[in-house]
Amino acid sequence: MNSVNKSTGYSPFQLKHGRSPRVLPPLLEAPPKPSREHISAREVITRVTQDVADARDNLMVAKIAQAHHANEHRRDDPEYKIGDLVMLSTLNRRREHKQRGAKRVAKFMQRFDGPYEVTGVHKETSNVTIDVPTQPNAFPTYHTSHLKPYVGNDGEKYPSRTLAEPGPVMVDGVEEYTVERIIAHRKIGRGYQYRVKFMGWGPEQERWIAGKELEDNEALDLYWENIV
Repeated sequence: MNSVNKSTGYSPFQLKHGRSPRVLPPLLEAPPKPSREHISAREVITRVTQDVADARDNLMVAKIAQAHHANEHRRDDPEYKIGDLVMLSTLNRRREHKQRGAKRVAKFMQRFDGPYEVTGVHKETSNVTIDVPTQPNAFPTYHTSHLKPYVGNDGEKYPSRTLAEPGPVMVDGVEEYTVERIIAHRKIGRGYQYRVKFMGWGPEQERWIAGKELEDNEALDLYWENIV
């Protein structure tokens, strides 16, 4: 309890009680004819001091051994750079998935979603900052263990896996696309912008669209019903 934590710079005792515990003061030199009680007290303090030192050494050896064995099964971090596309683990978002519908089950949720664009790389801490428009209030920096590189489909090798992207619909001479759903919103001036996913298009084609362009859109009404 009195050992200083390397991360906090304080001992657990100091953080809990606001002070450091009183330790046994060093004994004075033994008198010319020490009594049996004096000798016993010195022996006890010497033994306690030695035990504490041994315990600290054992903890240090244990930490080194644990780190050694853990590193044997670890691999080097992927070399991400700004602009890369990655997939994000959904492990810590199962509750959010279940709340979107009464009949949703967490085990049927996809394990990774995306792709998301890398906006920052922090190699010293193995963290990567990504743009997650579907979660504007979430902290956008994740450890590399929660990410994996996005690999798009090779249309030449697997043409049947490439989904056909629907073309626009002409309305009064203007090209329009069908909105599948609204993903997120953000405040812009006096109005809102909405992150829109279009029917038949992948996440990489999602766009922020001004609210005035989505007036009388059923997807927008459903979005606000779920938010409220």
